[in-house]
Amino acid sequence: MKSYSLAHLSDGSLLRHLAATVAGERGATADVLASIAEVDARRLYAPAGYTSMYRYCVHELHLSEQAAYRRILAARAARRFRAIFAGVAEGRRSESACRGRSQAVRASHRRRHEGSGDRGVTPISPTPRLAPRMRAHSRASVPPEEARHEATREWKEP
Repeated sequence: MKSYSLAHLSDGSLLRHLAATVAGERGATADVLASIAEVDARRLYAPAGYTSMYRYCVHELHLSEQAAYRRILAARAARRFRAIFAGVAEGRRSESACRGRSQAVRASHRRRHEGSGDRGVTPISPTPRLAPRMRAHSRASVPPEEARHEATREWKEP
């Protein structure tokens, strides 16, 4: 098993190790995005029993829902704009910048097709939409000075 203790490294060695590790992580991220993009394009998740690349990433690769969503969007953008892979590997682009580019392209596509009746690509919400919380009761009948202290009052039986 690998030991993750780096206490034995000198200050200079530790800084070099950190820089090399971050560079390696960027390269690994670009490789992961390229792999996701290719598996998605070939639809290799289907023979594995999954209905979508998202489900494959969450259930087979054990990525969190957010990580799967972010990486799929970034991979699709990078597949369309190949220079993104190199940008991620070199640290010039982040996953979020890839997603931003992808969303901008989709928005442009929608604007182009608005008048033609073809709605184009369905927008993907960056976060799940949550229903607004309903208030348990209205405070309209409580005067403002009482409403401020209402939460600190103790309930007493009549």
